[in-house]
Amino acid sequence: METNGTDMYAMGPVVHAFMVATIPLCFVSLLIHCYIIFSVIFNRTLHSASNYLLANLCASVVFSNSVSIVTMCLLLHPVALVNITLLQTLNIFCIPIVFVTVFFMSSSAVVAGDRFVKVAHPLRYLGFMTDKTCGCLIGSCWVLSVIVCSCFAAVFVTSEVRTYVPYGTAAYFEATRLNPPYRIFAIFISVIIVLGLLIIDGFVLGLLRIAREQRRKIQNELNMLPNIGANRVRQLGEGSNKTIRYILYLGSYTLAWLPCAIILNALFFSRQIDFGTSTDISMGFILVSLFQLMYGTLFLTFMQEEHRKALQSTWQALVQKLKC
Repeated sequence: METNGTDMYAMGPVVHAFMVATIPLCFVSLLIHCYIIFSVIFNRTLHSASNYLLANLCASVVFSNSVSIVTMCLLLHPVALVNITLLQTLNIFCIPIVFVTVFFMSSSAVVAGDRFVKVAHPLRYLGFMTDKTCGCLIGSCWVLSVIVCSCFAAVFVTSEVRTYVPYGTAAYFEATRLNPPYRIFAIFISVIIVLGLLIIDGFVLGLLRIAREQRRKIQNELNMLPNIGANRVRQLGEGSNKTIRYILYLGSYTLAWLPCAIILNALFFSRQIDFGTSTDISMGFILVSLFQLMYGTLFLTFMQEEHRKALQSTWQALVQKLKC
């Protein structure tokens, strides 16, 4: 990368290749999550509070994929942004990212809490998780995202950074690094990720305790009743395995997002590391977290038998129509 302010920033070939490959993956993920949302809405067998919350999580993934596609297209073709100001580019990139980050993390925390309450307190869950409660939880995710996004939009609009800096130049990246709204943005993204992970990990610890108790219960019943029916063993095992799969899914958040939050601040705010180099390094961590966002929810969805059956019936109906 050239340090001259008039030279365009040269994106590394590996990062460039990753971004080119990620765009179609985002598009495929967007289509699949749209299908899941419509399945939950129109398939009566999927009308339950847990599936409504899952559909809301899928909606956050749809928004995130849309923002990711637009952002990566602009990063791959910086010529489209050369005539706009630094403030305008901050608005284009930062405000949508704030919205989808808050929306995704809050929706994920709600899904994690729903699963924990459903497993830990099954009887209370039936009385607590009504359609009204479900609607309030979903609405709170949207309202929180809009409020936080509006606050950051107000910060950017009132910013004094209105000078023209050609996008893609070394001067642009240095101006971005020194711009106070961007510093607030980077810190906030890290804080909201960490807060979301703390909430999710709290539910993960609770699910781990429940999973151990389920395993112990299975072993105790086998010891006390060696001739216990195969159906009973299978039922107990399926419940325990489903809890473990939830733990694996929720645990992937920490592995994918925590390094991203740390690297985002450590590299971008370090004066010892060239900004272009820090961008290349951080992009790798961002792509890992993006992949977890795109396809982690699919693992959560299709590990449930009801969704697999809905997908199978949809596929069979589609094949029948194509044959006709």
